Amino acid sequence: MEPKKISSFAAQRTLFIVILFFLPLTAFCQFGPASDGLGKVFVVQGEVLVVRDGVEKKVSGFGMVLKMKDVVKTGATGKAKVQLSTGDEVIVAASTKLEINQDNAKKDSAIKNFFLSPFGKIRAMITKSRKQRVIIKTSNAVIGVKGTDFVVEYKMEQTTVATVDGLVNMASSVTNKDIDIPQGKMSSVSPSGEVMALKDIAGEIMSGVEISGTKMEEDEMSGEKIKL
Repeated sequence: MEPKKISSFAAQRTLFIVILFFLPLTAFCQFGPASDGLGKVFVVQGEVLVVRDGVEKKVSGFGMVLKMKDVVKTGATGKAKVQLSTGDEVIVAASTKLEINQDNAKKDSAIKNFFLSPFGKIRAMITKSRKQRVIIKTSNAVIGVKGTDFVVEYKMEQTTVATVDGLVNMASSVTNKDIDIPQGKMSSVSPSGEVMALKDIAGEIMSGVEISGTKMEEDEMSGEKIKL
């Protein structure tokens, strides 16, 4: 008696069920539970790594959950998208390192601060929230925002901020002087800590961080001064 032949449809269905069963388990083992993370990083192009406890981990097509003090690192042709647990998004340009941390604004406070420390170039799209703030810090500047779209570049010990939408406040960590940067303008903090005058967005500041998306509403955009 000849054995029963399994139809191609039945075989495909069986394979599909097996994949559905093992895929979530594989993702969990590789990246850990999302509830433990500060967000997730995805590859846009090229090579993207996460440096955790001194060990480099390559980010796959599934993305990777980010934890405290993780550093997102892009290669010479790499580009990444970070989705914070706040719902905010950050584009990480090529040849950039971005460290991510979090803490409470005050003891027993429900407000949480997310700290982003870039070495290179990022573009941040931050939404308005009463429960959390995103603060960007370089070695010589602090950038405080509420609901805006802007680019930060830290290169050769100089911090440059260009505001695409909304209003951004940048303060020098050296002199404590600050400047509000409105839409369409840019400013820098020099290696010595000097806050430079406003000028129109120009040059290569937007290169490598281009995105496509919807524009924020006016009532979601406002700058926030950071006390040093």
